Amino acid sequence: MMKSKTLIVFIALFTFLVSLGFGQSDVEIDERSSFRDRLFTGGGVGAGFGTFTWVQLAPVVGYRITNEFSAGIGVQYRYSSYKQFTPKITTNDYGANLFARYNIRTPFFAQVEYEYLDYEFIDAADFSKIRKGNTAFLVGGGMSQPMGGKAFFNLTALYNLLYSPGGAFNPYSSPWVLRAGVSLGF
Repeated sequence: MMKSKTLIVFIALFTFLVSLGFGQSDVEIDERSSFRDRLFTGGGVGAGFGTFTWVQLAPVVGYRITNEFSAGIGVQYRYSSYKQFTPKITTNDYGANLFARYNIRTPFFAQVEYEYLDYEFIDAADFSKIRKGNTAFLVGGGMSQPMGGKAFFNLTALYNLLYSPGGAFNPYSSPWVLRAGVSLGF
């Protein structure tokens, strides 16, 4: 039993560390920079396996308005499977977000993000699935360290100002959202 829990933690940690984060190129832009030069992509990919299995995809596309300020949009999808129930129960969550980032001083940035998540949860009384919407307004910051070329290692800590503690119907267990990963600017 201990080996399987250790493996689940290892896989979750591994997928967390290799997940993609928001990215921006460190190439300077000016008023002559093309639309394509100002675009960047990133997002998240994650998974965890075991009695509770989940897979998440969360791509983003952003635009560098100035060298310091960027904004973008993202979508997300998460599939979850609860094998401890007979029959197995699966849920599907999906949502979208808008974000803005200001580079304070290399490598630090401030970020705000608005997220809407449509998610399913399991009612403990009869094991039925219930769908609910959740809005989050996240503020915080982080750091983006170049790894050569257009790749970056990112650490981000955001706080959900709309978080409501308590209740089994919240998609997040904490107001804090922590992210780490590698991003690519194109």
